[in-house]
Amino acid sequence: MEKTKRMSNLDLYRCVAMMFVVVLHYLGKGDILQPVESAELTAVSVTARILETFAIVAVNSYMLLSGYFLVESGFKLRKLIGLVLQVWSFSVAFGVIGPLLGMLREANLDTHYVLTILFPVTMVHYWFMTAYVILFAMLPFILPTIKKMDKNHFRVAIWVVLIIFSVLKTVVPFRLESDAKGYDALWYFCMFLVGAYIRRFGLKSINTMKKSLIIYFVSVALILCEAFIFRAVNLKTGSLSFIISYMYEYNHFLVVLETIGLFGIFQNMTLPEKAGDCISRIAPYSLGVYLFHENIGVRYGWEMRLFAYRVTNPANLIAFMLIAVLVLFVMGVCFDWLRKKIFDFLHKWLCHVRFYKKIYGSVLRIDEGFGEI
Repeated sequence: MEKTKRMSNLDLYRCVAMMFVVVLHYLGKGDILQPVESAELTAVSVTARILETFAIVAVNSYMLLSGYFLVESGFKLRKLIGLVLQVWSFSVAFGVIGPLLGMLREANLDTHYVLTILFPVTMVHYWFMTAYVILFAMLPFILPTIKKMDKNHFRVAIWVVLIIFSVLKTVVPFRLESDAKGYDALWYFCMFLVGAYIRRFGLKSINTMKKSLIIYFVSVALILCEAFIFRAVNLKTGSLSFIISYMYEYNHFLVVLETIGLFGIFQNMTLPEKAGDCISRIAPYSLGVYLFHENIGVRYGWEMRLFAYRVTNPANLIAFMLIAVLVLFVMGVCFDWLRKKIFDFLHKWLCHVRFYKKIYGSVLRIDEGFGEI
């Protein structure tokens, strides 16, 4: 029973992280966020920036959870194939539906568009899924090393990559040429390691709810303070404008700390059994929320249909944003549930086809060979 509750807590964390993804896209793609360095910031802009600061952990949270779960579950070729097919089905379906519904924005219906929806991973239709697929494909090489490392060596390895790809970027007053702002498989690997370490050895700094809350809220406060301090310096001197956005990039070290703090909050949470069971049934379909609303065919169209253009004050910003989060989350979960039902039916039917049955049997034998990797 304890294991079920713990996993339900993390399933809730996964759902909240996906909701935070919608928040970030609603604020950004809905043209609600105003640059911090602007001379005059409205109440809406300040509220939007605060909301962004609380939600900026969304992507890192998914990356961390991947490491936390996959370090124990191991690599399966059929999971990789299923993941690619899941991405492809959403890419094609809503890549076609979007233009038909008049939701296509910021893109042209041309050859590049067609190639993007047909080859979503290699054409980086969804940058996060491209990074995820790359990392997942590398698991047979990564997991054996991670599973054999002792605590001290694992800790050193994590600090090495974090210093190179996060801490250094956080403290230097210029843009590093190698800095992809966390939008790549390399940063996914860094957060994957953090999640894997927590799963294997735990983390004392977040072993209680109080510690986790402190880390999360202090990180939020520091990000906001840093942003507005740099803003004040920029307004007075005209310099440092390029660095103001740093703390809102996924590989900023304060964002990493905020992610770890939020993870600890959910890890230490106790859920009622019925609520936990319900959340655990919903969470596996939460990825559908991202694959639906970030599809190139709809990604710049849904914001206006969900009242982004009507935001005039902090109160209706929060209200409209919550409506958007609820609507997109429910729709995305339902779409992915439907996709799975269709895929399960097709798989069951195709298992009677000799060619498909032979290929699937080969995949199962390959997975047996990978064993616990």
